[in-house]
Amino acid sequence: MYLISTSSKTNAYLIEQAKDLSQLLQMPYVPRKHQSVEELLDAHHCAGALVVTKEGPSFVTKEGIPHQFHLSMAHLRLLEIDRGHTDHLLRAIGYETATSVLDCTAGLGSDSAIISYGCPQLTRHTAIEGHPILGYITNYGFRHFQHKNPSVTESLRRIQLVICNYQDFLNQIEPNRYDVIYLDPMFENPVYESPQFQQWRGHLLESKIHPDIVELGLEKSKRLVIKERKGSRLFKDIPPIEMVGGKYSSIAYGIYERR
Repeated sequence: MYLISTSSKTNAYLIEQAKDLSQLLQMPYVPRKHQSVEELLDAHHCAGALVVTKEGPSFVTKEGIPHQFHLSMAHLRLLEIDRGHTDHLLRAIGYETATSVLDCTAGLGSDSAIISYGCPQLTRHTAIEGHPILGYITNYGFRHFQHKNPSVTESLRRIQLVICNYQDFLNQIEPNRYDVIYLDPMFENPVYESPQFQQWRGHLLESKIHPDIVELGLEKSKRLVIKERKGSRLFKDIPPIEMVGGKYSSIAYGIYERR
């Protein structure tokens, strides 16, 4: 269970925002009343809080590690793209010809940021996130984050984020609505090697890619791209037609195409 509150230095506008979010996300609003977030969580038996601040929404847990939207490792990848290097994810989705992409596991938004920036020709780019708080924070970043490079800011604005279960979304859309469907189960079952994942420990939705998901993805799109470990059971059980990734990296993008 989660709650919604404001920063300690609050005002009427932030309180109103927090109450609106309470209605939107169907989570209780709890006035701050000079208490720490940890005290609020203990008093209301909650695992985490969405805190509304002047700088934007923040997710805080009992461990006290806040999460606000940031580009994370995408920042370095964007710099590499500007230097003329092609990102492995962009190669996997077919960045030169793709006109529509569905990112089923938006997470922190890093991969969608890379896709949108590297494929400015996209006419439809939808990102799905199942965790309501993470989805709200990532969408806030897509809508409000200002990068020093205006092209990066514009690419974030082009992404439409939907908070829902991606399998439900796939079942509802008509075939061929998207040229490419992308899945990153590494986010929903992460190894937590990176600091940006620490505050989400124990809060992420668990999801595994089963053969029926691969089948569903190829029913809805001509190309399905899945990010996994090179020696994963998924890649052994259902070998991709091609794998894209760094020579010395344990991670690869498996490409599947409809026959």
